[in-house]
Amino acid sequence: MKRLLALVLLSALFVRGVGLEEGFQSPPMNARPQTWWHWIDGNITRDGITKDLEAMAKVGLGGATILDITGPAPSGPVKTVSPEWFGLVQHAIVEARRLGLEISLHNCPGWSSSGGPWIPKEHAMKRLTHTETIVEGGKRISITLPRAWATMDFYRDIAVLAFPMVSGDGFDFRKVDGVKVSGNHKDQSQVGFLFNHKGNERVQLGPRSDGKMHEFVYEFAEPYKAKMGSLEVLCNDWTGTSIAVSSSDDGQKYQPLIQNHRVRGGLNSFVFKEVTARFYKLTVRDAGSAGIGVRSFQLYPFSRIGNIRAKALYSYGIYDPDAIEPSPDEIIKESDIIDLSSKMDADGKLEWDAPAGRYVICRFGYSLTGKRNHPTTQSGSGLECDKMSKAAVRCAWNGMMGKIVENAGELSGASLKGALIDSYEVGSQNWTDTFAADFKRLRGYDCIRYLPVVTGRFVNSLGFSERFLMDFRRTISDLFAECYSEYFKELCVQSKLDFLSEPYGGPFDNLLQGRYADIPMGEFWGGSNNAGNARFAGNLAQVNGKIYAGAESFTADPVNGRWQSCPDIHKAQGDNVFSQGVNRYIFHSYAHQPWDVSGPGMTMGQWGFHFNRHNTLWPDYEGWLGYVGRAQFMLQQGRIVSDALYVASEVTPCGENYDPPVPYGYHSNACDVRSLLDRIELRGDGRIGYAHGLTFPVLVATRTRYVSAAVLRKLLALAEGGANIVLGERPTCAFGLSGYPGSDDEVKQLASRLWGDLDGKDKKMRSVGKGRVFFGVGMDYVFEQLGLKPDFTAVNKLESNFRIQYLHRRTSEADIYFVSNQMGRVSEFVATFRVSGRVPELWDAETGGRFDAPSYRFVDGMTEVQLRLDQSGSVFVVFRRPAFGDKVVDVAYVRDRSGDEVNQLVIRKAEYRAIDRNGGMDVTAMLNGMVKGGSLYVIASNATFRHDPTPMRVKELYVEYTYNGKDGSCTVRENGSLEIPVGVQSIPTYDSRRLDDGSLEIVVWGNGRLVVDGSGRDVRVPSKVGLSRDWSVSFPAGRGAPSEIKLDALASLSEHSEPGVKYFSGTSRYVKEFELSKDDVGDPVLLDLGNVQVMARVYVNRQYAGLLWKSPYRIRIEPYLKVGKNVLEVRVTNRWVNRLIGDEELPDDATWRNPGAGGSQALAAWPQWFLEGKPSPTGRVAFTTFKHWHKGDQLKPSGLIGPVQLIRGTKIQVKP
Repeated sequence: MKRLLALVLLSALFVRGVGLEEGFQSPPMNARPQTWWHWIDGNITRDGITKDLEAMAKVGLGGATILDITGPAPSGPVKTVSPEWFGLVQHAIVEARRLGLEISLHNCPGWSSSGGPWIPKEHAMKRLTHTETIVEGGKRISITLPRAWATMDFYRDIAVLAFPMVSGDGFDFRKVDGVKVSGNHKDQSQVGFLFNHKGNERVQLGPRSDGKMHEFVYEFAEPYKAKMGSLEVLCNDWTGTSIAVSSSDDGQKYQPLIQNHRVRGGLNSFVFKEVTARFYKLTVRDAGSAGIGVRSFQLYPFSRIGNIRAKALYSYGIYDPDAIEPSPDEIIKESDIIDLSSKMDADGKLEWDAPAGRYVICRFGYSLTGKRNHPTTQSGSGLECDKMSKAAVRCAWNGMMGKIVENAGELSGASLKGALIDSYEVGSQNWTDTFAADFKRLRGYDCIRYLPVVTGRFVNSLGFSERFLMDFRRTISDLFAECYSEYFKELCVQSKLDFLSEPYGGPFDNLLQGRYADIPMGEFWGGSNNAGNARFAGNLAQVNGKIYAGAESFTADPVNGRWQSCPDIHKAQGDNVFSQGVNRYIFHSYAHQPWDVSGPGMTMGQWGFHFNRHNTLWPDYEGWLGYVGRAQFMLQQGRIVSDALYVASEVTPCGENYDPPVPYGYHSNACDVRSLLDRIELRGDGRIGYAHGLTFPVLVATRTRYVSAAVLRKLLALAEGGANIVLGERPTCAFGLSGYPGSDDEVKQLASRLWGDLDGKDKKMRSVGKGRVFFGVGMDYVFEQLGLKPDFTAVNKLESNFRIQYLHRRTSEADIYFVSNQMGRVSEFVATFRVSGRVPELWDAETGGRFDAPSYRFVDGMTEVQLRLDQSGSVFVVFRRPAFGDKVVDVAYVRDRSGDEVNQLVIRKAEYRAIDRNGGMDVTAMLNGMVKGGSLYVIASNATFRHDPTPMRVKELYVEYTYNGKDGSCTVRENGSLEIPVGVQSIPTYDSRRLDDGSLEIVVWGNGRLVVDGSGRDVRVPSKVGLSRDWSVSFPAGRGAPSEIKLDALASLSEHSEPGVKYFSGTSRYVKEFELSKDDVGDPVLLDLGNVQVMARVYVNRQYAGLLWKSPYRIRIEPYLKVGKNVLEVRVTNRWVNRLIGDEELPDDATWRNPGAGGSQALAAWPQWFLEGKPSPTGRVAFTTFKHWHKGDQLKPSGLIGPVQLIRGTKIQVKP
């Protein structure tokens, strides 16, 4: 029965009931990629909407998500959330139904987060605030307590608390006399702002060209005692840097107090061991191009709770408890706290008969954070809603989404498909109207009495105070989940919509916040191979039983965007994202094109990779998107196969925990604590998992320093029932103060039953009931004890630097592995899969082709398959049909390399050093030891080189090398990756495939010796035919180029002397005639185009052969060839870059404003000639709303560069 139920649940995860082969050949609409669809600055037209959607459907997209934003672009006529605007949204929904597309919308104007002009102050985000008044007791106190600053004049009182003064109360560092401030800042007039400032004054820090850190020194007239420091950082919520503080008696030799301390926007405080010195140095790490401001660096002779602004969630930062105990005179006793709330009237007047002594009176209240939804137009801007109030979230919904759903009628849940909460970028919130009652409901005790802790003071003890703050933050996290994410999901259900969410970056538990999403999402940026947080999105979908995991895809910054993107750049990174569990790209971004223009048209400014119908590459994107659709369909089938479930921390804010990590070849997932408690159960055979069918052989709970009794009770029950559990640090107290002090006793008792005599050294594993627990071990040890082999391995005997990613999903009928080559060169390897007894089929998502693996064998319950993947290549290995014995055909091919270049790489010099070259280490020998097969791949990091040669300084890896006799050098910044060589395209030695009759077809592409099952034969192939000379190239009208040119030899168009050719952007038509004899026709023929910039459609004798959209640009063409004259036509499309640079050679035809990164500019106003539909008066070709390029910028390689050749092969068939 359990087996039947599992199969039913597994089958339910198939996408829309489409069969595996059918869906792979023709992916359904919900398997296709989608896109952000930015409507910019009110420039929206019905005609543009229709044409955008028609273009999306034609090229292979499945839908779009509308985000109404400000650009920058000149303002248009449509006012956000006006009746006209709602009418245009409805038009898009209706048109989407006609075209079979899905439309989702961000839930409010802008992309962050949930707000608008309809949100009243009562429903806006709120923050705790307070004032402090020091009084002398022993008499009647009759005073008016000052009220804290009220944002937008909104203020509500919470409580008035008094307590005896402790050490440090009333101290003002700015009144310390005789402090001299110095620093290495380029603007010495700003240095003094570090000590004292007015208004918006700050020390503005940007990147340093010398690689040095920013350093500032306080010199005191007399030795000064310090126990704590603080620094105000001015930046956005997601930017920060690292600092160090050190002390010195003589200003020469410094001793570290804190190192590599992470700081973020807001007031950052930090505690260190007491020291007395005359000199204190603040070192600030390079903050990058974004820059930050710093001020108010203060040092205190007393202690408070470190990072209190973050720990009380006024801002973000470090939440780890402090390790340095305060002195007794810095601690408030709980019994000394007096509640004076009833003694203050509505006007703030306090009447109190105070006992003798000096007291601090805190008037606690709350006001607004003042955060507004952004970035949006003036008519769409308003307050952000209170995320801890269902009434406020409902108000936010009703103002826009509610109206859209009402207008959509029966289309809600049809073509109107989803509501999105995008990036959380509106800062923290730490209070709401009902917070005190909610805290008591969730934590079981009253929080009011302990509010002095949020001011940074200690109540009872350091540990007690930190644990209250844990409860305080956990309550905020739980309310965000309950009132924002979970309730938003309810509103979506009522409207028949999917809930799309990027649930990270806020003051909450990311996993808990994301578990309510129908389509959890992450994001990743182009320009590298980094997968961003794709794994986070994939994990959320997997553990919560959702089909889709989305990602804001290939987002581009001002450097990597600028119309430079193309599929060849993105393929490997996109496959890496797939291997992390994402199965729906949502491209960033398609800017709505209100009009038809000659040129790029509307852009999102300096952001995004400009994925729209005015991109020169748009018609050819169908090849890439066809691949993506087939791949996503496969990755949406069944469920993940996973080997370990990790439990996140109870301490919030928090995300996933993967400590200790699983070795390569195993997959792991993560869940939040609440899901552990209410969703994870024993599922048989010692496995734990979810009711929807995802199970795991191991549970990893290593975030146990602070843990509730409820969690330990759950772990104990699972272990006693047969689970295998990896434990972390043995707890000595409970998480938070719920049930305190009895909760501590229960935690100790439960810990004794779980950890027992485990010490992580002599004793690492013990039995608990029917299960086992582990402590102090890596996951390799755990899997060895369980006898669990890797799910996937890849072995290349000649090369150890190769990078192969994988993902394994399972349906009721098949095991599906996605395998991708992450390198810029071909890779041949033996892949081993944890599947046996079934035929491995190779499914190629680029072509849609499917065939049995040519050779495979079963070994110890595993299947070995030999694979060859081109650079950035990928394949699905599908196990469905029973195998009757091994299909073992040992194929070996030794190529005759006479005249070939043998790849040799020698590292002559390598230094891992500070970028100012002042300090570093020689790593030449280490890198030479990492060279395998004439190639090197390395990440320039302290971890790689097992040492930090220059702490607190930005480093680089500098390498001088010789590759195949040619000298070269390269430099990569710290944490960047270095690959030598890059983009080397090798001709395949042979191709092989299994035919329907069971025979093996081998095509050999070069002279050599072929050995099949021990039987060898010499193979000679016909010579190559070079086609790199005598081409004609024609260009379309209206793009500034001549109608036709002749090329004696292929070269980049950017090198041509004719400006119209050099700056051409678009599709050029290359034509070449060549002769073939009878002997030349009939054999396999591979057309190799060499270097193509950037996509090519191939026609042979007027027959369409195919679209080539990534390296290597090769295609089989023997069916189209004939004896005699042949005509080869290659239609090559390049990018907008060169035309945009060429236009900058001409006078401006519009006015520009607001220089951005690299001097880029935005269009200031729509030029009159454009409004009248006339051509540019200065002869410019490409109209755009943003200047990304400048006169004299280096042109990009363009067109068909070659060398072009016909590679002829020999076909050999091996009978079964």
